[in-house]
Amino acid sequence: MWRVVLVLAVWFALGSPDLGAQEKVDPAQIVLGVARVALNSEYVGVAVNGEAWEDLYFTDDGKVLIVESLNRTKEVVLVLTPLYAEFRPEEVRLHPKDWKLAKLDRVTRQWRCEKSVTFRKWKPGEKEALEAKPPQGPSAPALPDPEKPVPAEPPSAPEVTAPPVESETEPQTDPGTEASPAGEPTASGAPTTGPDAAVEVETQPGTKGE
Repeated sequence: MWRVVLVLAVWFALGSPDLGAQEKVDPAQIVLGVARVALNSEYVGVAVNGEAWEDLYFTDDGKVLIVESLNRTKEVVLVLTPLYAEFRPEEVRLHPKDWKLAKLDRVTRQWRCEKSVTFRKWKPGEKEALEAKPPQGPSAPALPDPEKPVPAEPPSAPEVTAPPVESETEPQTDPGTEASPAGEPTASGAPTTGPDAAVEVETQPGTKGE
């Protein structure tokens, strides 16, 4: 009886092999990582790939920026904007080769990328020249106003086909003669009464030679 109790006590003290076993995970399958950026200006504004980011916090009185949930397999661009107007914004690029597997404790590992940024002051006239520079690239087309109704297109007029026009041809006459009204003599001396008019020819008796 005491032997059984002693064995159970040792079993609970050491832990069951099934309960103490942990599933091993390949670090290469972990995509997300944490970036740690040391700053010379506290509590800067942060944009990740042109978008606002919520998974971040500051340590060391705002001089260390911690950005979480970053995709370490792609290039990540951090745009840091200082609070003081005398400093100019800086851009930090994180490449896939920059990530290292860091040890947090005996069994925990984390992909981490560490950078350091020193904000520089604006040179005389540099900020004004940058603000006056027009944006490059084609401008985006204007989006329609959802509150403004779109005018309807007017109905198209039906096509009307004109009837064919018959050409009137004038009767052609002999250039040597002129057309005369019906009943009047023509150049030959015969009156014309229409297309079926008869032509009378007056003959004269011939003369005999002496």
